[in-house]
Order: sequence, then C-alpha cells, then structure tokens
Amino acid sequence: MSYGNAPRGGRSGGKGGASKKTNRKKKQEFHRHRQQPRGEGEQDADQLRSRVVASLENLGHQRLSTEPGGYDLQSWIRSFDSLLDDFEAKVGSSLFSEGYRQRRQTATAELSAAADLSTADRRIGELRARKAGAVNALAERKQGISARIGAIDSEVERLNAEATNASGDGEEPKKQPSFFRRLFGGGQNPSEDQVRSAEIASRVETLKAERASLEQDLERVDSSTEGPAQELVQIEAELATAEAERERTLQISEERERLAGEFSKMVAELPLGPAEK
Repeated sequence: MSYGNAPRGGRSGGKGGASKKTNRKKKQEFHRHRQQPRGEGEQDADQLRSRVVASLENLGHQRLSTEPGGYDLQSWIRSFDSLLDDFEAKVGSSLFSEGYRQRRQTATAELSAAADLSTADRRIGELRARKAGAVNALAERKQGISARIGAIDSEVERLNAEATNASGDGEEPKKQPSFFRRLFGGGQNPSEDQVRSAEIASRVETLKAERASLEQDLERVDSSTEGPAQELVQIEAELATAEAERERTLQISEERERLAGEFSKMVAELPLGPAEK
C-alpha cells in the first residue's frame, strides 16, 4: 500500500475544518437564541408592571358595599394582597427591598384599624335608643291629650243629655241671665231643675274651654320648634351625622386611595429584570 502521494491530513483534515466552522456557527446561533428571551422577558415584566400600577389605581377608587355579603373592606384587602402577591411571584421576590416587605406587613393592618366601627356603632346605638324614647314620649303625650279631649267630648255629651232630660223640652240648656239675679236679688226661689241646669251649663262651658286649650297643646306637640318634637328633631340630626361618619369610616376611601397610590409608586419605580415564567 502506498501513502506517499496523499497529502498529510488530506481528506480527513478537510472534513475536520468544515466541522469546526459548523460548530462555531451553531454556538453563535445558540447564544443569540439564549439572549433573545431575556429581552422578551424584560418587556413582559414592564407590561406586567404597567398592569399592576393601573390595577392599584383602580383599587384606590373602588367604592365598598354596605350590604351584607357585598364587596367590603376585607374583600378589598384580599384583592390588594392578591395583586401584589402575584406581581412579586412573577418578577421575583428578590427584587423587593426589606422596607417594601415591612410596609406590606403594616399596610393592611392600618386599614383594618382605621375601619374600626365599634365607636361609631356604639354612638349610633345610643342615639337610636334616645330617638325611640323621644318618639314614645311624644306618642304618649299626644295620646294623653287626645284621650282627655275624647273624655271631655263624652262628658259634654252626657251633660247635655242630662240637661235636656231635666228641662223636658228636648233642647240643650240655655243660659238664664235672670237666674242668679233672682237667686240673690230676692224674688221667687229657683227650682231644683233650674239649679241643676245652671250647674250643667257652667260645667259645659268650663269643659269647652279646657278642650280648646288641649287642642292648642296638641298643635304644639306636633310643632318641631319646641317640646318633645324639637328634641326628636335634634336627635335625628345627630343620628344622621353619626351614620354619615360611620359610612366614611366604613369606606375609608382616603386611606385606601393613599395606600394604593403609595404601592403604585413603589411598583412603578422598581428596577425590573425579566419576568419569571
């Protein structure tokens, strides 16, 4: 066998050179391929941050429900925590400072403390009890006056019937100007029926005067400028103020807006790497 004419490293050497070039090209392509997802990840992280910032701003302006089972403060806190938990998990927890972590721990606790309704509920309970007492007192007073007016009407009706029976003419007793003149000025003594009729007439006039006075009292009871009705108006005004304050405490809209804005700013200023998959 003769190897003298074959160039050293001839055919096999040529194949080896081509293989090295191919390997270098593949490595370059591989590195370029590895670098590209990092850029996409950073872009994804920026988009994620923008969505979180917008969501925090929306949270800051949400209105809470006062209905049982509605979207209350605890629901709002869960939305707030879930939003930030998801963001931290996707961009990597290592990016967040210790100050951020401590602030997260205290933030929602401050909201819960600010939304303590025990003082407001106690005040509202006291005012409602006072209102119920004032309403009952007012009703009792009106009922007492009305009952007395009804009793007067019944008494007048009874006296008129008695006077009619005493006179025997079927008519209400009439005033007799000459009666007392005859009684004290001499002349014929009045009969027993005449004396009784005069007593009844005097009593009826007294009762009618009392009834007129009671009707005025009844009008004053219904007036909101004096007496129990005025007290009731004052209590209702205090109650409306207390309930409005409770609603403000329940909403704590300023506190929630401030907190959401604070974390929105922290998220917007956070230096990001690529989002984690």
